[in-house]
Amino acid sequence: MRQSRTATDKSVAQDAVLRGQNSVLSYIFRGENEMDYDFKSLGKAMNQPSKELETFPAPAQVTRVHFTSDELTSFCPVTEQPDFNTVEIEYGPDKLCVESKSLKLYLWTFREERIFGEGLAATIAEDLFAALKPHYCKVTLQQSVRGGLQMTAVAEVSKQ
Repeated sequence: MRQSRTATDKSVAQDAVLRGQNSVLSYIFRGENEMDYDFKSLGKAMNQPSKELETFPAPAQVTRVHFTSDELTSFCPVTEQPDFNTVEIEYGPDKLCVESKSLKLYLWTFREERIFGEGLAATIAEDLFAALKPHYCKVTLQQSVRGGLQMTAVAEVSKQ
């Protein structure tokens, strides 16, 4: 069943446009499940990384969520050389899903961090599991070839 915005939401949106705001960040839906989203990053210009992972209620029919990004960078803690990574994130939502812009800003926080790839995969999996409390979370991190070697690390966390 598709839910739509209420008349109040439309007037709030029109008021926001008149005040010069780019978008409205609170969405109120009425129906069987009343939901109120108040995202801090979605719809705003963001020029800073953020460790805050924002969430929203998971739709009942969604059993798996998968993200891929080739924009994850960090630094080797020994050589201080940059590591360029592709990350795949998969989780089975229970009650919450992660808002994708907050995930992008979260991944950006590692840009200046000195961390081994294995630790990076584990940290991302643990942070997502703590924020979402999904049935499972799997993070696969693949570093770009450096020194003739390519490393892939897989970190998995699940409910016991």
